Amino acid sequence: MVVQEIQPDSKVVHDLGYWALSAITGITSQNFKKVFAVEPIAAELLQVQIENLFLSFPVCTVKIGVICSKVNSCRIPFV
Repeated sequence: MVVQEIQPDSKVVHDLGYWALSAITGITSQNFKKVFAVEPIAAELLQVQIENLFLSFPVCTVKIGVICSKVNSCRIPFV
């Protein structure tokens, strides 16, 4: 199965008693068997998303999923 989704991760985090915060790295067209297209989010937008999450909430843990581009991987801070 190739499906990468935010919703299952958020549910697991919620079930553990925490809040899940998300920074969207890309948009996909897919079904449960195949990814047809991936469009990375602009690196600047990704960076702003991450910065605002860290400024707005006390973040204790980070889980990284699909990054979608090499440029975006440079915008993810190492905590």
